[in-house]
Order: sequence, then C-alpha cells, then structure tokens
Amino acid sequence: MILYHITSSENAAAIKRDGFRDTGGSYMTESEHRGVEHRGVWLFDRPLDANEGAWEDTAIAVDLPLSEADLDQYEWKEEGKAYREWLIPAAIVNKYWWPK
Repeated sequence: MILYHITSSENAAAIKRDGFRDTGGSYMTESEHRGVEHRGVWLFDRPLDANEGAWEDTAIAVDLPLSEADLDQYEWKEEGKAYREWLIPAAIVNKYWWPK
C-alpha cells in the first residue's frame, strides 16, 4: 500500500538522512480523551494540498507491504473526509521505507 507523508523540504531532507521520527499531540481527540498524547507518523492515502490542511511543500511516498487489515489499528476514521489517514509508529514506517 502506497501512503504519503506531507512535510517541508527541509524535513524531507532530514527524513531521507535519518528516517522518520514519531511526533506527538492530542490531535483534536474527543473530550474524554483530552490530554492523551498520540504518537507516530501521519500518512495519507494520497498527497494532500493546502485545501485539505497540508501547508507543506513536499510529499514522500511510502510503500508499506502491509494489508489494510494490518494498518486498521492505526487509521483515524472521520466521517466526511475525502481522504484516509493513519498515525503509524515511526519504527514500522522506517522498517519498510528508510533507505539503509
């Protein structure tokens, strides 16, 4: 499955050099989960643009040889979105993507 990470050109250079790193935040979770930090790498089913909230200028394609069932636990499902998104641990993404 090919997924996309949207970032700045500077961050893309660091990712290519050092691999992905987990980022963290509460990411607008429901009120009962406020204060819970979620960590991972945001990946999308297609490159996003500024109209979809992606303000950065670089898309990195990540080919993960995993099934949708394998990735289901990482998917952030939200009704009405025109795209799919996942928050996947960097260790998993780097295992398959990062050039060694």
